[in-house]
Amino acid sequence: MIYQFDPAERLILIKAEATGPKRTMPLRLILDTGATTSVFRESILAAMGYDLANVTDRVEMTTGSHVTTVSRVVLTRFSALGKHRFGMQVVSHSLPLNISASGLLGLDFLRDFSLSIDFRNGQITLD
Repeated sequence: MIYQFDPAERLILIKAEATGPKRTMPLRLILDTGATTSVFRESILAAMGYDLANVTDRVEMTTGSHVTTVSRVVLTRFSALGKHRFGMQVVSHSLPLNISASGLLGLDFLRDFSLSIDFRNGQITLD
């Protein structure tokens, strides 16, 4: 299936959906082929029912400017670009306030597929 995006925008935004312990939420994620792991805003994970203050699975994450320790949680279900994952791990981290996205869609989700990005026509396929 082909998904449209606006090639004139500075970011590629993907519609997604994630299910946590208490709720399913629609998401807008930035497609980030430079991110090895998908990242969700802390507020999104909290709204889905994760208690980030009591998460015991914590990992180091390297950002563009530093290394930090973040919480890692397991989603019940995650869907994007017509593909679904059960038990996908994501990490929680803040994003700049001027970014109106729920997080980043990283290589951990994309790795098992063939990703095609057509910037001329604003189309993405994931097979």
